[in-house]
Amino acid sequence: MLCGCPALKCLTLKTMTAEEGSHIRVLTRADFFIPDTDVFDDIDSSEPTAPPARQPKCVIAYSLHILKMTGQWVLDDSLVPVFFYDTFPKLRTMTLKGVSGFTLPALVDCLRTKAMRISELVTTIPGPTTEEGRELGLVRRIGRRMELEYWDYGVTLRGGEEYKLLKDPRKGWE
Repeated sequence: MLCGCPALKCLTLKTMTAEEGSHIRVLTRADFFIPDTDVFDDIDSSEPTAPPARQPKCVIAYSLHILKMTGQWVLDDSLVPVFFYDTFPKLRTMTLKGVSGFTLPALVDCLRTKAMRISELVTTIPGPTTEEGRELGLVRRIGRRMELEYWDYGVTLRGGEEYKLLKDPRKGWE
């Protein structure tokens, strides 16, 4: 569907059902990639060698700026970079209510290294412990730490706690 809607700017996906837990959608690599369908016109059929292996192509929603997902979606850590960066290269706002399966370290690593264009991220994964916050460079209260350099976007985790991501996770924790 995303390949056929190149001008789509906002997408809302809901898997809510009357009975909680009755509709769980596990996202897999197949959801983000399509097989290469190019025809190898230049291959001589009399050659005994096999054609080169076809590489799957990533589904890309070039124009999508807003993504809202509600319900029981499961996304593995290995797919976080594909989901946050490759499939949605212009995404600015993302709401993931009920999405689980990925960890906070995988999310922070992707945000810090690849997806810095996201200005707002709301998710229901649990917030970090104090030690995990230090390791990941997440700052919960900015008020007394204004001298710290952090990215301009916030990450809102379960319970509505907002965190800022430090540009250098090693600074500001002594």
